[in-house]
Amino acid sequence: MRKANHVSAEIVLHAVKGEILPDGAWYRYGELYRVNLDKAEISKCRGGKLYLNDCLSSMVISGHAIYVLGGGGVRHSKKGIDGLFTSEQHLHSRASFIDLDNTDGGWKPLPDFKSRIVRPVCVSFQGNLFVFGGMCKRGNGTPTVSPGEEINPRRNGNARWSFLPDPPEQAFNVSRPVLVDNKNNRILVHFKDSCSLYAYYPHQSKWEFLLHFAWHKTLALFGDMLFFHAGCTFHAFDLATKTQLHPIISTDFPPCLLWTKFDVLITLAQPGSFCLALDRGPILPDKTCLKFVKFCIERPCSGQPHIIFDSCCDLDVDGRASVASFVPIVTRSSPKKDTSAKASETGVLIPSDTISI
Repeated sequence: MRKANHVSAEIVLHAVKGEILPDGAWYRYGELYRVNLDKAEISKCRGGKLYLNDCLSSMVISGHAIYVLGGGGVRHSKKGIDGLFTSEQHLHSRASFIDLDNTDGGWKPLPDFKSRIVRPVCVSFQGNLFVFGGMCKRGNGTPTVSPGEEINPRRNGNARWSFLPDPPEQAFNVSRPVLVDNKNNRILVHFKDSCSLYAYYPHQSKWEFLLHFAWHKTLALFGDMLFFHAGCTFHAFDLATKTQLHPIISTDFPPCLLWTKFDVLITLAQPGSFCLALDRGPILPDKTCLKFVKFCIERPCSGQPHIIFDSCCDLDVDGRASVASFVPIVTRSSPKKDTSAKASETGVLIPSDTISI
């Protein structure tokens, strides 16, 4: 088996630190870090801290902006949070975003959801944002499971969240991750309660049941193939033929990495390129340890997939209370070319979500 073609990749992770304010309120705030996997370097991005009230939210990238969705909402006035409101800091309330082409503009708000969603599962599909999970009130005002919501953030001041049609079954527990299937113009949503995989077609506003399937947090989509890392190996399933596949792993893939329990499987920009990511927590006194494993996947003539090892990278983030976490998402393969100093701050982005999936 041949070796992988080396793929240049940069990732941005969201490092979150806990801070107890004088009035006893618990806040978490985050900073964006750019990770260069080729050079094994980590540096802060511009844009300032984002303060999150009570609960770490979900994050997704769409176009040139990062969106933070969910959270416990704001329960304190500006006056009660001394020192947080500057040009470089923003108190998050359910939905915020930052323009990566103008990070000096800082974080800005989006309209709140119609549902009460503390930590939604979110994706970006053809420029629109979709969130799943949570509860809402409709009709007679009785609380019910939210079917999901959609917004077009490009509409500026006219952007509003709208409900999706009800799925065929009411299920509160939406599994992570939700996957975008660009090939078939649909979003793959798994309901944990019934172990059921559904497809939602945004252009037709309809749901379709696909199959009963056990979901995993280290799962991604390659063509019509779902694959994931679990139980010290890789697994794969063909959605088109509904058949189990048996991945062939390159002999140079270190066994110790296969035995590692990772937090998420990240889809990189180069077709067939992926990255397993792990947050080891504050093992060192004042550091949070991170591990990234890059690999490629090939499927010759629709046969068995081949998993080809690329490289491994270990990095530390300052901060004893830091928590770094990730969401699999398609990204750009290189920074946008720009002669200004700001271009070096942007890079390629993988935003984060909490790791307690």
